[in-house]
Amino acid sequence: MSRRNIINLLAFQIGWIACVLGAANGMAWIGISSVAIIVLVHMVFSPILRQEITVVVVAGMLGYTWESALSALTIINYPAVPAGQLAPYWMFALWANFALTINWSLSWFKKHLVIASLAGLVFAPAAYYAGYRLGALEFSSLWQAMIVIGAGWAVLFPFLAWYANALLNHKSDDTSDQSSGDPTNV
Repeated sequence: MSRRNIINLLAFQIGWIACVLGAANGMAWIGISSVAIIVLVHMVFSPILRQEITVVVVAGMLGYTWESALSALTIINYPAVPAGQLAPYWMFALWANFALTINWSLSWFKKHLVIASLAGLVFAPAAYYAGYRLGALEFSSLWQAMIVIGAGWAVLFPFLAWYANALLNHKSDDTSDQSSGDPTNV
């Protein structure tokens, strides 16, 4: 794994921990601010800026919609948000943070969508469970939540990987922000 991918993965972990622990302690602004800084630094150094911005915006909106649906259906409850309401904003930050990994430390999944689906099925529920154990969220039914979250991520992760790959392979009029079709070669 390249140095850039290791830094990308570490930055993702820092953003995740800041969001989850910040939310668990009533200080969601810490996670949102941390992810904003991570996104900004990432974008400053990205050789594929236009594609990265697009992936972050699409993943953030899609993910926030997903999280809000889970909240509205009371599958997930956030202590700082009344039950059945939209997801808290730190969830948008988590999705934006996750989006930064798709072209870098998790780029391998872009060409292995079935494995991306399986990874989403298994690892997303584990991440949500960790967030639950740290106090950032609650489940109305643990097993129902794990099944729904796994099923959703089994679709969402490969879709976002496919989308990011499609953006990189799309021939644009302005290719000055791209160094190659595979950003992991940078």
